[in-house]
Amino acid sequence: MARQKGLLIIEGTIGGLNFYLRKGEPLVRAAGGGFTAEAIRKSPSMERTRENYSEFSGCMKTVKHFKMAMVSFLRLFKDGTMHQRLVSLMTQIKDSDVVSTRGSRHVGQGVLTEAGKALLRGYVYTPGPTLEYVLGQPYSFQWDGVGFSIPNFSMKAVRFPKGATHLELQVAAMRFEFSTYASAFVTGEPLVLGKNEVISSIALAPTSFPDGEGTAIGLVFLRFYQEVNGVRHAFKEEKYVVMEGVFV
Repeated sequence: MARQKGLLIIEGTIGGLNFYLRKGEPLVRAAGGGFTAEAIRKSPSMERTRENYSEFSGCMKTVKHFKMAMVSFLRLFKDGTMHQRLVSLMTQIKDSDVVSTRGSRHVGQGVLTEAGKALLRGYVYTPGPTLEYVLGQPYSFQWDGVGFSIPNFSMKAVRFPKGATHLELQVAAMRFEFSTYASAFVTGEPLVLGKNEVISSIALAPTSFPDGEGTAIGLVFLRFYQEVNGVRHAFKEEKYVVMEGVFV
């Protein structure tokens, strides 16, 4: 067996490795059986395990920096499952890397493929419903243009939860370099609409669209409020908050 190192303690099986706690100590072993740290480093039979662990470590590092890049949105809500889901997402994107040899595949190469981009496009970062389901109508996102838009908006189509009186929408444009972890994250002003407000169209853009290297990602954040005595209170349930990648 080998010991997990670092601030983040993982439990579960990923990439043929089993992460677990024994007597409070975080350990890792090959799924289906135990092994020693020496065997991991040298045994020919552990070559696949070494490859998996190397690639998994790269995915974990990517998740760390990716979350840091989006922190201004992530701090608006709490989601205890996001980290694990992002690890799964980055692992799938890494698996799209068909150029690198096994053990050296990485997210930065995988995201350059159409399959890798497709995994990011439309990804819902929150564990609840999709943006289109909540809004009840189609939308579009144009980079370096109008941004997020619904030209024929209908408030009646929005699936307001019971007790909600207001809807908030905010957009962001991010560039993230999956190989170097360089990033830029620009938001726009939030738009808050009353449930009974009459509005025929929506157009929201960040204050700028970051240029330079890296994957361009458009994001939309949505949440509901209940107004009581002139004060708006945000709904905290996960199913009433949506953060989705609407452009890649």
